Amino acid sequence: MKVDKSLEEVRAWKDKIYEADKGLTTSQLLEKLRLETADIKASLKLKQYRPELASAKAK
Repeated sequence: MKVDKSLEEVRAWKDKIYEADKGLTTSQLLEKLRLETADIKASLKLKQYRPELASAKAK
């Protein structure tokens, strides 16, 4: 999949996101990020990260 974005397109995209989120409180932003992350994990079928299992595998 080829991604072809000019710097101006990326800046416009960033500005749109900023405008949409600038009125949100910190807790609202964190909740939005948590939900978006959960959606991404679900769509990619990623398993939940469990640090206790990762440290056990490293030993």
